[in-house]
Amino acid sequence: MRMKASEWIALAAVVVSPTAALAGAYLNGALAERSARRRAEERVAERAEEAREQALEALARMDALLLDAEPSLVINNELRE
Repeated sequence: MRMKASEWIALAAVVVSPTAALAGAYLNGALAERSARRRAEERVAERAEEAREQALEALARMDALLLDAEPSLVINNELRE
């Protein structure tokens, strides 16, 4: 018993269709995971940048305070804001 060409095509479709569906689902999951990881990394970088900016602002205020203060207060650790 020989199979006709149309039967071979039908058999190939039965085998390839679920395989393609599984590959698509895997690829979709992998891309979603990668996207979530990138968003998390971007949030961490943004938080670090905000922390750096806040630290620089605090340092600038302290620097201005120390420059305006009397040296004797700084030396004796009596400087108050």
